Formats: sequence, structure tokens, C-alpha cells
Amino acid sequence: DDQLARLAHAFGGVFAGGSSYGVPMPDADVLQVSNELGPDGYEVGIGGSGVLPWHTDYSFLPTPARETLLEAFVLPPSGGPATYFCDMYAAWEALAEDTREQLTDKRAIHSAMASASYLAARTSDPSDRDAVTRAERRNPRASLPGGGGPATHPMVMRHPRTGRRALYVSEFIAGIDGMDDDDAHQLAVELLAHATAPERIYRHDWRPGDLLVFDTVGTVHRRDLSNHGETRTMRQLSTMALGINGPEIGALAAR
Repeated sequence: DDQLARLAHAFGGVFAGGSSYGVPMPDADVLQVSNELGPDGYEVGIGGSGVLPWHTDYSFLPTPARETLLEAFVLPPSGGPATYFCDMYAAWEALAEDTREQLTDKRAIHSAMASASYLAARTSDPSDRDAVTRAERRNPRASLPGGGGPATHPMVMRHPRTGRRALYVSEFIAGIDGMDDDDAHQLAVELLAHATAPERIYRHDWRPGDLLVFDTVGTVHRRDLSNHGETRTMRQLSTMALGINGPEIGALAAR
């Protein structure tokens, strides 16, 4: 844990992931994403079961994540569910010019709870739907930082170090400023469908000890459904995108 945390701190300030989610580890910055059951019959981590939607880490907070480190600590023989990553820089660049103009000044409201409506719409298998909403084994001590949001961010995000533009949409979008709820949801669905075209997706099949470090300003990622009865434990840390909505971004936008 301490080695992983030191590596994360080399990139910048780090969220206290474990303690902020109510699932503290020996190092408070390490967040355990696990479906392993403790002596009380509940998962020892958070987010271990069910599908995880297309998202960017911590976008439901005023300061979202910049980089994320994700390590495979315990995997079943099958390797467990894959994780998919989508290039949102390429998604932005592939949009039609009039759509880019439409989005430039729009801001979306992000909430961790919003993902349920997206998952319900695209999950057709009844057993998958049950797994999405199943709560009987979830860690009762776990909670979402900041209550799961909401927070508002530009729909076109500039990376705080490079200034490169990314389409900043995910299944955490609960609304868009200046739009009614139905139109906002439809626009988010259409933009995600555009973004997640096969040519912009990388699938990672996990092996024990794998450690991925990824730009979570310029990507969205999701996870498949875990197979029932297979233990999977990941360790995650995220750096903070300080200044992402502050003066330095305004200066970049003015160029």
C-alpha cells in the first residue's frame, strides 16, 4: 500500500480514497475495490459487484481526478471482468464542427447516482439488472465522497497541464445547464454513443500484478459484470485535477 501511494504522489496531490469512501486501508489514500466478503458477510471494499458505468473518477466532486492508478491485487483464475477505456480526446476531435461549437460553453451536472438510469436503459439481461442494483452484500460502512455530488463541469474539458481538449461526458451526467432533463439525457446518450465507437476503445484483460496508470480527464472507463462467486480485489488511487475549473483553464481557453 505505501509503495503504491508513493508512486501516486509522484504524479501530484492524491485523494484520500479509502478514508473518503469509508473503507480505510493501512494507507488512507488507497481505495479497495473488492467483492471479497468479510467475516460479517459484507464486501470489504466498494464497487466490487455489478457493472461499473462509463465514468471519469471523482467527476461528481468540484475537483475531479487527473490520473488514476489501478492495480490488480487478487484475481480469479478467469482474470475477472475486463476494463474498457475510451479516448475522449479523439472523441472530441471526431465531432462535427457545429456540434463542437454547441458544446463549447455548456456545463454538465455530474452525480454518481445518475448512472442508474443509463445502466437500466442498456442492460437487457434480467440477471445483469439484478446485479446492477443488488445491495445485500454491499459494504454498509461505505459511502460516496461528497454524498456522490452533484458537481458541475464543462462538457469540453481542457487538461490542466497540457490544455488539450477532451469531450467530458459520462454516465454520471445528471443534467446540463440550460436544458430540460429529457433533452439533456438524450444529448448525453448521443455523445457517449459517438465517443464509445469501437475504434476509440481499449479493452484490458487483467493479470495478477497489472498496474494501469491512465489520464482520467481524457478518458472514460467502465467494467463488465463480475461473475458470481469469483473474488476480485483491485487497489485504486487518483490524483486531483487542481485548477481544472480555475484561472489557469480560463487562460488556456482564451488562447
